[in-house]
Amino acid sequence: MARHRGSKLFGTLLVLLVVSFVSAAPFIHVARGQTVSVTVNVGTQPNLMAYDSAKGEIFVANYATDTVSVISDSNNSVVATVNVCGGPSGAAYDSAKGEIFVSCYDSGTISVISDSNNAVVATFGVGSKAQGLAYDSAKGEIFVPTSASNSVAVISDSNNALVANVSVGTNPQDAAYDPTKGEVFITSWASGTVSVISDSTNTVVAIVNVGGNLEGIAYASAKGEIFVANYATNTTSIISDSTNTVVSTVTVGVNPYGVTYDPVKGEIFVANYGAGTVSVISDSTNTVVSTVTVGVNPYGVTYDPAKGEIFVSNFGSNTVSVFATGEPLPPVLTTLLISASPTEVNYTSSSSGSTITVTALDQNNGPMANVLVTFTLSGPGMMTPASVTTGSNGKASATLTVPAYISTSTTVIVTARSGNLTSQSVQVTFVPMSTTPATSTTSIIKTTIVTTTPGGGGGGGGSLTLPLAAAVCVVAVLGAAFYFLFMNKKPKTVTVGPGA
Repeated sequence: MARHRGSKLFGTLLVLLVVSFVSAAPFIHVARGQTVSVTVNVGTQPNLMAYDSAKGEIFVANYATDTVSVISDSNNSVVATVNVCGGPSGAAYDSAKGEIFVSCYDSGTISVISDSNNAVVATFGVGSKAQGLAYDSAKGEIFVPTSASNSVAVISDSNNALVANVSVGTNPQDAAYDPTKGEVFITSWASGTVSVISDSTNTVVAIVNVGGNLEGIAYASAKGEIFVANYATNTTSIISDSTNTVVSTVTVGVNPYGVTYDPVKGEIFVANYGAGTVSVISDSTNTVVSTVTVGVNPYGVTYDPAKGEIFVSNFGSNTVSVFATGEPLPPVLTTLLISASPTEVNYTSSSSGSTITVTALDQNNGPMANVLVTFTLSGPGMMTPASVTTGSNGKASATLTVPAYISTSTTVIVTARSGNLTSQSVQVTFVPMSTTPATSTTSIIKTTIVTTTPGGGGGGGGSLTLPLAAAVCVVAVLGAAFYFLFMNKKPKTVTVGPGA
């Protein structure tokens, strides 16, 4: 509603005040044809591994030969073989000490290797059937699951002494450290649970029921999530560290075991023991985007950020497979944010305008440059320019100018294109603002989602070839209740938009 005040004609241009979300056809990852580039011979029955960032080396625990193979990532060859305790099964790198802690399942001990000379500098008892382990950088402690006692031994790296023994689920297997929460997540095979240990108190603060037989585990920093391999159900469960609940379950290969995370690509790599493959999961969609064939019975998997490579220990073939993580997937347009300034315009005898700003975001909510944004006007007015390309910040702007004394609504259709996919459109309808008194305003916004018919564009049927692309269309009905009231005339109400 608008009210005539003296001889001044007052109107309000209602523009988009909220974030508009639009999605192109569901974001599709295309398998990148990743293949093993190098196969390295190591000891017998290699288990879990650890990456040493300072030396650029991978330490592989060889269960049957009681050794650790040290692989240089510069030439992917074994540069040292270290004799350790009986039945080595897990390894963790301590960056503060420059040491690798190796857990031994058979002897119930830990061997500590110095990465300066690849020699064992300490051996101490920790508990029977020691499994995978995790290093807590904030506390300088090592968390070691011991499946015989259903507990986790907490070791100080300053003196290799036991500082706590924490009871967890039945038959604990592996551990992952979450630095954001200051917590350590422990998988338990027999109970199908994940125990969450606070490193400030060394007590269990949550138990997450996952089900099945749980094995490997990894922390994904971008989403604050924990990825857990479920050996029995051929799935990977995803746990949110904010709620300690399972938020998604992804089907992978047969008998998943080891898990690692690539923060650069935002991908999780799961070694499938029974399938001889590695499943690659995108953390943005929680779907498998690629499957890589490796050796026999892949067991452990670790990520080398310096080389952008994945190392996979193959229990059945006594080898380590090495493959590149693949080229990063191109950005795909999935979200538009639309705003306008000013959101209210007082109309006099002159033309008035408002600047409409569009922000294009990709599948990772990052700004997307070089997106062509086109403005199509239905109704009185003019858009300047009619089309514009987003900059490095993902933003593009144009000005809507309307003539004076108009009394009809204006609709602006904003179309953003990066390639050509069938789109989903969001229709935003504005109800005119009412003023009581004329100096205060209240807006009511109605939003309707309109899904277009699938088909056409980008190869059809959801099949894409690189480069990936998307098309998005946002229909923003700018409910411009542009009208005027003459002196001594009764106020008039104008309704704008579909279904109003």
